[in-house]
Amino acid sequence: VSQSRYFGQGYLNQSAFSTQGAELNGRGMFKDIKYSLSYIFQDFIENESPVLRRPLQSWLGKVTYLFSDKFEFETRLRWHSHRYDLNDSGEVVKLNSYEVVDLGLKYFFKQVSLGFHINNLFERDYEDLFGYRIWYVSCEY
Repeated sequence: VSQSRYFGQGYLNQSAFSTQGAELNGRGMFKDIKYSLSYIFQDFIENESPVLRRPLQSWLGKVTYLFSDKFEFETRLRWHSHRYDLNDSGEVVKLNSYEVVDLGLKYFFKQVSLGFHINNLFERDYEDLFGYRIWYVSCEY
């Protein structure tokens, strides 16, 4: 795998690495409740330098309540272990592990759905990338 980072004048290749690991996924449904759980473990081998922006472990748990055939409510818990990134001086820094809770509500029309999501419900302070806080709004159709 090759990895790049943007430095203002284009993307520069940082290094190459090999990885091995496992992914486990499960899902099910009980009455009006859908649930799923996924886990990813990665072990970086033969890397020339620290592997950036890739957590060693990640969890995602999701529970969705189906109010009717028109409404659903979803809650998600995401957890990522620590990662490494480069700071503005090009030095390798360690980013802390974090967990985040998200909520969502979706209404289904005949051919379209309209969703409302609150990501990072408890306003957890975290970084996926060094120095970046991510805010966004989405609309699904």
